[in-house]
Amino acid sequence: MKDNNQKIIKNEIYTQNDINYNDYFREIYSILTEIEVISSDINYRLFLKNELLYNTLNSMLYHLQLIIKNIDIITLEKYPYVEWSYLLNIYDNINHVNYSLSYDLLWDFIKLKLKFIKRALLPIVECCSHYNCSCFI
Repeated sequence: MKDNNQKIIKNEIYTQNDINYNDYFREIYSILTEIEVISSDINYRLFLKNELLYNTLNSMLYHLQLIIKNIDIITLEKYPYVEWSYLLNIYDNINHVNYSLSYDLLWDFIKLKLKFIKRALLPIVECCSHYNCSCFI
C-alpha cells in the first residue's frame, strides 16, 4: 500500500524524493513533437474528414494528460510559463459532451497553441538533457 508521498511508476513505488522528472518532460516534448509532425500537412477540411487522425491525436493527448498528472504541483509551478492547466484540460475539453466543438478545439490546439507550448517546454527539456540536471533542485 502506498502513502501520499509515493507514486507508482511502472509498477514500482517511489518516494517523492526519488522521482526524477527528466524522462517525463522529455516524453511530454516528444508527444507534442509527434502531434506536430503528424498534423503538419493537413488543412482543416481534411482534418474534419479524417477520423483516424482525430482519434490518434486524441489518444496522444490522453497519454500526455496522464504523464502531466504524475508530476507534482511544486515541480510544475517552477515553470509557470508552460500552460500546464491547458495541457491537463485539453483532453477533457475535447471529449466533453458537445462533440461538435471537439474538432475545433483540437484544431486550435494543433495550429495555435502547440508551437508556443513546445517553445516554452524546450528550455526544460534541454536542461534535463544534461547528466547533472539541476532543474528540480
